[in-house]
Amino acid sequence: KNLNFHQKYIVTGGDHFYNILFKFWMAFNKDKESKILTLDHGIHNGVEKGDIYYQEEIGDINIGFYKQMKSKEIQLPSIRLSKYIDLREKKSKPEKLLFVSYDSMIYPENILISPICSKSKYVIEYFEVLTKHLDRDILNKTLIRPTFKKHYPFSWVKDEMINKFSKKFKIIENNYFNNFKNSKVVVCTYPQTSFAEALISGPALLLTKLNYWPYFDKFVKLKEELIDAKIIFESPKEAAKHINGIWNNPYIWWESKKVENAKKRFINETALVSEKALEKFVNYLKTLN
Repeated sequence: KNLNFHQKYIVTGGDHFYNILFKFWMAFNKDKESKILTLDHGIHNGVEKGDIYYQEEIGDINIGFYKQMKSKEIQLPSIRLSKYIDLREKKSKPEKLLFVSYDSMIYPENILISPICSKSKYVIEYFEVLTKHLDRDILNKTLIRPTFKKHYPFSWVKDEMINKFSKKFKIIENNYFNNFKNSKVVVCTYPQTSFAEALISGPALLLTKLNYWPYFDKFVKLKEELIDAKIIFESPKEAAKHINGIWNNPYIWWESKKVENAKKRFINETALVSEKALEKFVNYLKTLN
């Protein structure tokens, strides 16, 4: 009876999507004129979220890591993502090629603009073509990171990736972070949080089907700039050719002016980071009082 269930401000990062009890408590407070601050659950990289903007509808203030698109939105640096700034430093001499897989549940449960069901299997085809055209010394250093999620007990990609490729390539299930840090180049297969982590931390590519991931009009030029800088590929054969060409020293490409400009624009527009991210977030909250 001593608990104060009414709060002036509620800050939520993910429970407003998944936690039924929390949703009822939030609705109870909303009815008493509480202000709800929603945080981006992940990094969308300029890709459309879908036609149902649940988060924007329930939130009084929506804190995102991308440039403002609506009146209730503000942009702050991501605390979690900021930990990845230059994480894969070239002085540490990383040596692996890490392939980060996309996946989806065997039966859809959400309305999303992203590949669902069998469409997710492009990842398997892309890995087969990519590895067919990679140089032998790179193949020997290639790791696969499937999607391991408790709420994906049955998925379209993970099991097939393991069954088809585990005899030849190392599958990363545990100790992912250390393997990530030791990767010379990271190849991501979907334009969300994993790609942002990779790009912010060191040399990275996005190898995907762009028609499965439509971009907001506001970020189409950013997508085109990333393609021009050879950061985004739709052809696994072309991606392999690029990786073969940069492998001995990827930082010649990664630190070129064209790539630096594309990375800077990507971070500033869709995945803002800062070494003072936590301080900036706390200072913003203080302005609400």
